[in-house]
Amino acid sequence: MSASKPRKYNVVVGGGLAGISLLYRLHRSGFENLLLIEKDALVSGESGKSAGIVLHDEEGLESLDIYRSLDVEVRDLGPFSYVNPYEFAIKLYYGLRSDGVQFELFEEVVDLEAFEGHVIRVITDRSSYPVDRLFLAANLGIERLLGRMGDALPEKYYRIQEIIFRSPVPMEPIAVVNEDFLVRTEGTHRLIVLGRPEVVDKPREGLTRAEPQFVDRVVEFLIREGFGDIGLEKSLIGYEAVYPCNQRYGSNLYIFACFDGMGSTYAPSRAWRMRI
Repeated sequence: MSASKPRKYNVVVGGGLAGISLLYRLHRSGFENLLLIEKDALVSGESGKSAGIVLHDEEGLESLDIYRSLDVEVRDLGPFSYVNPYEFAIKLYYGLRSDGVQFELFEEVVDLEAFEGHVIRVITDRSSYPVDRLFLAANLGIERLLGRMGDALPEKYYRIQEIIFRSPVPMEPIAVVNEDFLVRTEGTHRLIVLGRPEVVDKPREGLTRAEPQFVDRVVEFLIREGFGDIGLEKSLIGYEAVYPCNQRYGSNLYIFACFDGMGSTYAPSRAWRMRI
């Protein structure tokens, strides 16, 4: 009698809104042996900072339909809606676990074993798992993991300028999008302004603050909109690698982690749009 083959997993790396939305889509699509690996708690990274704002565009309305189908509370606030990302993640966590989906929290992926562009095994700081398909849904660490497969580092980067303001009084949730930036609240006293991502060849060394011209445009806009009482807390400039998003990268590796300034609350609809 021949020995049985080791179980292979369909692995999702990342327990934010992107990862758990994708896990839900895979489960509903009939994938078996599903495993989600997250180095911390669910929605503890960038998703944990989400303002929960969903605009009423096509992708936003699709995401709201998914939130409502799971009985996640949706608050209609005029041109946008508010959802609680943590409530969404926890409901999916318990529902998927009851259906046999495996979660490994507080476990970090440290390496990949690959051969000729095919991922064979995911190695963590506690264990290793044979892979059928691998889905990277964590923004951090993608370059390092792809490097293990022998792939070249990205040739382009998104440059993102960000300004954080603080209000002395509580603010209602808001979301404003124009051709230059996205303005949204974070909590009750912070206002976040994200510039539209710009594609550049490489990060500019030594530049850590938003450019003065960008800060001036944002301040002028906020004054016109009646936000004269808020104060500047800090400004940042950062870079995100440009990858082929929401598609296969290699023979059995998929990337579902893309920055476009719109926030992780769009993850449910984007997970269903992803080609697998």
